[in-house]
Amino acid sequence: MREDQCEALAQRVREGLEGTHFDIEEQLDAPLSGFHQFADDLAGFGAFLIANESVKYWLVFSQWKEEIPDYYLVVFPEDKSNPICEIHRVEGDSLIWNYKPTKQDGKNPERKLRFNTLAEAKGVQLISDFEVKLSIPHDQDHAALSSFLSDVFKLADIRRRADDLSISLPAESPAPKYSPITNLNTILYGPPGTGKTFATTSRCVEICDGERSANKPLEEIRARYTELIKQKRVEFVTFHQSYGYEEFIEGLRPTTEKPDTDDGGQAGFRLTVRDGVLKRLAKRARRRSSSAEQSQETLNRRFFKMGLGDPQVEPKIFDRCVAEKCIRLNWCSEVDWSNSKFSTLKAIVEHWQQTIDPGFTAQSKPLQFVHLLRNVMQLGDIIVVPNGIDRFRAIGEVTGGYTFDEEANGYFANRREVQWHWIAMDEGKKVSIFQNQNLAPQTIHRLSPEQPDRLLSFLNTDDNGPFPPHVLIIDEINRANISKVMGELITLLEEDKREGERNQVAVTLPYSGETFTLPANLHILGTMNTADRSIALIDTALRRRFQFEEMAPRPKLLRDAKNATGIDLPEVLRALNRRLEYLIDRDHLIGHAWLMGAKSKADVDDVMRHKIIPLIAEYFYDDWAKVRSVLGGTDDFVRGQPLNPPPGLPDETGEKRHRWIIRKKFGKNAYACLIAGKRVEVEAATDESS
Repeated sequence: MREDQCEALAQRVREGLEGTHFDIEEQLDAPLSGFHQFADDLAGFGAFLIANESVKYWLVFSQWKEEIPDYYLVVFPEDKSNPICEIHRVEGDSLIWNYKPTKQDGKNPERKLRFNTLAEAKGVQLISDFEVKLSIPHDQDHAALSSFLSDVFKLADIRRRADDLSISLPAESPAPKYSPITNLNTILYGPPGTGKTFATTSRCVEICDGERSANKPLEEIRARYTELIKQKRVEFVTFHQSYGYEEFIEGLRPTTEKPDTDDGGQAGFRLTVRDGVLKRLAKRARRRSSSAEQSQETLNRRFFKMGLGDPQVEPKIFDRCVAEKCIRLNWCSEVDWSNSKFSTLKAIVEHWQQTIDPGFTAQSKPLQFVHLLRNVMQLGDIIVVPNGIDRFRAIGEVTGGYTFDEEANGYFANRREVQWHWIAMDEGKKVSIFQNQNLAPQTIHRLSPEQPDRLLSFLNTDDNGPFPPHVLIIDEINRANISKVMGELITLLEEDKREGERNQVAVTLPYSGETFTLPANLHILGTMNTADRSIALIDTALRRRFQFEEMAPRPKLLRDAKNATGIDLPEVLRALNRRLEYLIDRDHLIGHAWLMGAKSKADVDDVMRHKIIPLIAEYFYDDWAKVRSVLGGTDDFVRGQPLNPPPGLPDETGEKRHRWIIRKKFGKNAYACLIAGKRVEVEAATDESS
């Protein structure tokens, strides 16, 4: 931009932050220094460390090169390390920033695509060729300045995350997109019988498919919900008093071990970390789209540790294997094992004894390695290449059978083709992300990772696919000890603290020691019965992290039942709930679901006798006088029989006591009396009682 344009924009930032959500924490005047050689001793108009809550960036307004009369707005991180983005092109009233390729793009060709995806998810306006347009704020327009700075912060955050991402690290991938239909955390609350649990079916379909399901047939919604269950995108749990952290997140469980025929291990008993429902679903949510069959096929794969030369002694072996898309074994490379007669360990041993060394046996590790490479490994098995015993540097998938490289001259001649899904650019990742023990020193051996999903997450079978929404339904969420069950999850629930978000938070789990974050495409959908425990008693920390949606009784939904039974059920429900709300509160009402399935008066009578009246009695702690009042104040549903005092006990109080009885049969006018709140002389109720 021109010098005057840069100076005006710097002055606008310097003077106009009042009234916005941004603050200048530190200000430097020209000449500037300490900004990565950029701006040192060059003409400029200041540098401002601007904070928005916990996020801080330096905005530097300066000339880029002394010999070029062009001025830039450059964004730096707080530590003044490498610049994140440089903006200098002006078009009309807008600054234009273009995503220029970096050296890292050569190693990660998907980087620009990831930037595009992140920008779209963050609502940053994109124009052609990965360009971002930023509207220049005018004088005295605080809203425009605030919007401009917000876009700069978003742009810097997106660029920083895009440059830091590795295509092979799904845990660090762009924030998964989730459906805009609902918030990530929702609780459906209301009195009994309002269809809260039933509503979770359609809500899950809406979240996962990204479209409203109100106009879809019920059968179609249920079929889709069943399909989502099979795809393991939806989990359903019910909280209760005995439900704990171990079932929900992770816990220790006893396991027995079988002998490992490859490594000679012994059977035993130990406590191992077992994932709870939330942790399992979080792992699945980090995978990209795949069918249920593909997911199951992936889960059934086996894992092998395969050494490809010592990195300090034979570094070229690994590089060669990467380039040739293969794995190589140096042991027993004197023999071509391609012949089908070597399909068993016994045949391999016998041939080696006869031709090379008779002292070898079936327990000889080199021959076992050949057997594992040639016969045990199957197509689709996962290869983990170690870097020492506590790190791994590559993940591959077996794609071909055993071959012998005659041109290798007996040096790493045994090979199999693989597809490399992830290759570390540094020393690699720690094996603790998928198992608690270090890798065994053997060149090849079977792995039994405690966290196989962590390894499977490196498979980039669908790198460009979306992150599909997943839903955890927690029925009766208020019946458990919330703090005990959720533990660290309370912190991770907030949307801005989810994985990939600006304020991402990770916690260390107590049993596994793993670092855990909550994916941004994992929805928590809870239901809560307000009659069981008041919403006011829910932990405040939990309440502020959830959006609460009331599920109130809906009498209008009883119109079909009214026509089928001949009883004005909508008015019956309204009358009951008006009296309950007056005598107790709106949390203790009767839901419409109790009566929706009624096809006749006998059905209505059955629901009243066995469900609604006992529930009302529970509301009033067996104060049957109030129960009678709610039912219309007549004897059409319940009646009291006077009780005489026991012999020899004087009736000092004079208080009449009653035995309350629910009538065995209700009269035809019983519901009219309930609605009217008085006797309606159409037909008397029978006196027959239970």
